[in-house]
Amino acid sequence: AQLRDGGVKTMHKCVSVRHALSAQRAGVEAVTLFGTEGGGHIGELGLSTMVLVPRAADVLEVPVLAAGGIADGRGLLAALALGADGVTIGTRLLVTQECPIHANLKQALMGATELDTLPILGSLHNTLRAWKNPAALQVASLEAGQGELSEILSIVAGSETERMYREGDVDAGVIACSQGIGIVEKIEAVGDVIAEMVGSAEMIRDRLVVRET
Repeated sequence: AQLRDGGVKTMHKCVSVRHALSAQRAGVEAVTLFGTEGGGHIGELGLSTMVLVPRAADVLEVPVLAAGGIADGRGLLAALALGADGVTIGTRLLVTQECPIHANLKQALMGATELDTLPILGSLHNTLRAWKNPAALQVASLEAGQGELSEILSIVAGSETERMYREGDVDAGVIACSQGIGIVEKIEAVGDVIAEMVGSAEMIRDRLVVRET
């Protein structure tokens, strides 16, 4: 309450409608509904953006933002059609000119497809969708073989990911990555990414309206 009185807006990331309703009752100003396609901590429920967003839009009173696999104007327009008030994007912004990660990593991500991510850390009930590099595959192998927690944590340690970001060793650490990486085609400035998303969404919307009339 003190934060909101001071002018800070609060938004909670949710992987289920139940959690979103709890956040609303707690007084947040908005919620992000995060589908399992997304990069990062995706929860344990496996619910997709396509299902979460309309369910949330039907029952919530606070603004709903959609997240998970949204990387271009088609995803933006789809999210709005599903009832979202806006979108949250993450992975698309990893491969922008302004993103302060090593050029080697950006180029490696540009070569990824929608098949090149995987969920890891499910054995710790902290599931993360990550880019399928050697580090993430090693974590998955350790989990499948019931490896030691210390081994898993040594691979996902923030220091290893930081080294990947800074030095460009793309095998070094684990990085969150959405399935939407498969529709990212080029490295651009953030402003251009947003402008293209909005422009493309408007163009598709107008084309659909013309078809209907």
